[in-house]
Amino acid sequence: MTRTTLIAKPSTAKPSSGIASLWTVMKKELRELSRDRRTLVLALVMGPLLTPALILGMGAMAESRAKSQIEKPLAIAMIGAERAPNLVAWLGGQGISRKVLAGDPDEAIRDQDEDVYLRIEKDYGAHWRDGTPALVEIVHDSTRQDADIPVKRVEAALNQYRQLTGALRLLARGINPGVAAPLAVAHKDLSTPEARKGLSMSILPYLLILSAFLGGAHLIIDATAGGKIGLVSLGSCDGAIHEAIDILKTHGVGLNYMRVRSFPFTEDVEKFLAAHELLFVVEQNRDAQFRALLTLETAVDKSKLRSLLHYSGLPISSEFIVEGVLAELQPRGKAQPKGAAHG
Repeated sequence: MTRTTLIAKPSTAKPSSGIASLWTVMKKELRELSRDRRTLVLALVMGPLLTPALILGMGAMAESRAKSQIEKPLAIAMIGAERAPNLVAWLGGQGISRKVLAGDPDEAIRDQDEDVYLRIEKDYGAHWRDGTPALVEIVHDSTRQDADIPVKRVEAALNQYRQLTGALRLLARGINPGVAAPLAVAHKDLSTPEARKGLSMSILPYLLILSAFLGGAHLIIDATAGGKIGLVSLGSCDGAIHEAIDILKTHGVGLNYMRVRSFPFTEDVEKFLAAHELLFVVEQNRDAQFRALLTLETAVDKSKLRSLLHYSGLPISSEFIVEGVLAELQPRGKAQPKGAAHG
């Protein structure tokens, strides 16, 4: 008896590649994006051009506003100013003058009538004579952005006065003020102009992605076919519709396509419906719910709408859409697929 040994040959079939699938999906999305002129304008103009211009413009306006606030005189309330006349006089030399408030200064801050005020403690003179820290409070509302510059300006002036007074006290005792500052910290920037430009351009990909999402958030319109015949549908029918549009082109039928992604409908939906004399509404349900929404929520003429309803339980196919469109445009008495309706 002869024994036969079977040796399995290695398979020559190439394994399915996830990269290939990803590339296929990406090409499909890019094709849809190229058909939507609104999204293209937002992605190519709004992102790389208009958004940086807006950011630079707002930055320039903020800088100009900050510069004007820094240079102009600042008048603030100083509670307990009589306890620190030298401090008040020195602040006046820095462009920060004292004004008198009739009411409660805390209420003025809460009501946004004032940006900031100073409160000098009662024991300021005693602490000053004893050489111990004297408390000066900067009272403000940290949630108000308009108060940031006045607050920082007052704080910087007080810090400068503190350092100057501390240095004079040391000199009066025959001590070099430099001993109180053991470190001198400085910054040296070695970045090149090219590197700074690259840093500013690093945000561009994020702007492009954001613009693409904004452009395609509520609908996608493909009006490359021209003409007065349109097709309106939802996302679940999108793949079959693109294939059907390509097939219908071989029959000499060009369709503009609008894919609606959100409700309530926007003005662009109204414009698309009004711009076409005949509109095919493709949906996968028996009761024409999408067409009912269009007739109830827009001003479209019902006589322009033709429903292509697919409800057989199977995914909609391009053949179904092609047959429905040709049956309306070129009536031949074709039988409809089972479980579907045209009309």
